[in-house]
Amino acid sequence: MVTETKYFRLVNKVVDETFEAEQLAKYNLYLAVGKFTIRIGAIDRDRNKFVLLEDYELRDLFTPLQVAQQLQGLLQDHPFLSKPDWQIIRVSVKNQNFTLIPETLFHKAAAEDYLRLNCNLDTFHEEVVTYQQAGLDAVNIFSVDKYLKSTLQIVYPSKLISYRHQTSVFISTLLHYSDRHGTKKLMGFVEKNNLTLLVFQEGMLQFCNVFHYTTPEDFIYFLLLIMQEQKLNPEEDVIKIWGDMTYDSALFTMMRKYIRHVYFGHKPAGAAYSYKLEDQFEHRYLDVYGIHFCE
Repeated sequence: MVTETKYFRLVNKVVDETFEAEQLAKYNLYLAVGKFTIRIGAIDRDRNKFVLLEDYELRDLFTPLQVAQQLQGLLQDHPFLSKPDWQIIRVSVKNQNFTLIPETLFHKAAAEDYLRLNCNLDTFHEEVVTYQQAGLDAVNIFSVDKYLKSTLQIVYPSKLISYRHQTSVFISTLLHYSDRHGTKKLMGFVEKNNLTLLVFQEGMLQFCNVFHYTTPEDFIYFLLLIMQEQKLNPEEDVIKIWGDMTYDSALFTMMRKYIRHVYFGHKPAGAAYSYKLEDQFEHRYLDVYGIHFCE
């Protein structure tokens, strides 16, 4: 396997000893694709158990075409990822081009118009995709880069690949953590330069957005702004965090300076995990694990 090139490197790999590369029909393949990372997971369908995780860091890439090219090279050079035998292939795309529309107001023919109200849509390079949001009476409308779709069609010409937006992945997963009590719950997923924030109340989604930040000051500004808008108290209310953050990071230090009750989340319930994944931080890789709950 190619583990490092000029543009990507393998930073983490976990394979359960029960995983059988010659029996891929037993597994679902999940891909989480962003500007800075490509993360791959596989779940044993019979045991509902994650048995494979690979995490790749992308470097010095500036366009969606470059990301697609690196993904194609990564998959095709891999000893088994590009094989067509997977039972299901599901892809999560990471961008800010999305909007959630109540199902009662949604008209498929107007999907592009809905999305244009929320972002600068480039239909020459992007395709509009819709997803009936699991757990909510809403439709997520988002864009998928055409280079990404054509790349995966080349790698898996005989497979029907389904696409989900990163927000749908997080919503479907984090609904497991929301309760039916009246208290608002603020939850966040942190990545390099992107912060996804969701607010739930009584098991219903009240707020969802993805913010781009470049400094810890930007990060805490967006966080405190949404807390203020949602009438949450930094001294009293709890925020749970998943994603690429550690206890010793500048972002976590900044959060603890302004918010009293900050906690890291856990792996989502509803699936089993290889014992080898116990060495990973519980709050990491929700972007891969959550794809499983986004049917």
